[in-house]
Amino acid sequence: MYSLLNQYSFVVIAGLMLFICWVVASRIMPWKGAVFTVFVVLIALTFFQQFQSFRHTSVETQKDWNERIALGKPILLELYSDY
Repeated sequence: MYSLLNQYSFVVIAGLMLFICWVVASRIMPWKGAVFTVFVVLIALTFFQQFQSFRHTSVETQKDWNERIALGKPILLELYSDY
């Protein structure tokens, strides 16, 4: 359950933010303004997700690995096993 919550936490928080924005904006302005406000918040959340997400780069061959090490930058090594 924890991993499921961790995977979709941004979606849940974004949904709550959109709902709260809708409620507040619909109380303050007409429905067209509230829809526009929710749309702007949705676009902002989408850009935030795109810029903050991890970019996965894969190393396929030994040559690729040696080139990565030669750059001198830190490397995150993730090991995965089905067992």
